Amino acid sequence: MTQLHSAEFGDPGGLPLVFFHGFPGSHLQAGFLQQAARQMGVRVIAMDRPGYGESVFQRPSGLNQVVDSVLDLLNQKKISDFFVIGVSGGNPYAWKLAALAGPRVLGLASICGLAPFGLFPGTFSSLQRWGLSAARWLPTAALGSVCKRLFPLEVTEENLAFIAKRLHESDQKILQESEVKKMILQSMHQARKQGVPGIVNDLKIYSSKWEPDFETLRCPIHLWHGKKDWLLSPRMSIEMNRRIPASRLTLVDEEGHYSLPIKYTEKIVKDLILEKRSLGSLH
Repeated sequence: MTQLHSAEFGDPGGLPLVFFHGFPGSHLQAGFLQQAARQMGVRVIAMDRPGYGESVFQRPSGLNQVVDSVLDLLNQKKISDFFVIGVSGGNPYAWKLAALAGPRVLGLASICGLAPFGLFPGTFSSLQRWGLSAARWLPTAALGSVCKRLFPLEVTEENLAFIAKRLHESDQKILQESEVKKMILQSMHQARKQGVPGIVNDLKIYSSKWEPDFETLRCPIHLWHGKKDWLLSPRMSIEMNRRIPASRLTLVDEEGHYSLPIKYTEKIVKDLILEKRSLGSLH
């Protein structure tokens, strides 16, 4: 069992919500939930995945092993029932937790979420398909060498500006805001504290044949995606929604990969909680 570094945001006595950060990222991304969580009485538990930030990386960890470590962390905190949010590359972990924890999960929100590569390869760009195919077959050491070149340890404002130029205007604007820029840079720095083990482990999982266990998903599920998301196509959430009849899909016209989770945080959390309350009392 991997010991995961975690932090909490929002209301310490509120409804528990487990947050899975994006790729590559860290628990600090949950800082965007801070204000909304306080206002709505939500206790956000965010952790660094193995190899990111302060979470120990002992060996390659599969999806089930990571989620087992999350459940162990929640049990240590004596948390029985909880909501789940997965952002971008945190999506596979959110879905797997919802499947393994069963009735303990009160609701799941997927935000600009990564789809299963094996199920929906057509929703990935040609470059993404090439990269994930390579990640699947490359030995871990070789993949690590590639990632060291692609993901610099020191992330600067210039690096962030380079990324922003390839995104929609909505993302470019939000990434120019000083507080947003500061938090994202801090999260990226935290993510790279150990180098690239977390990045490599994520890529191995993304390129594997993971998929949600559709038959066991019983909680309310809400998928959110910006129509102007140029990093992960909104077709990913559209296809996931088609496979899960009980899920709800919200496509936001003029929002992208960064602007949607930042600007719509309060609405996403509120809808998740209110939908559960409309279906029955929280237990």
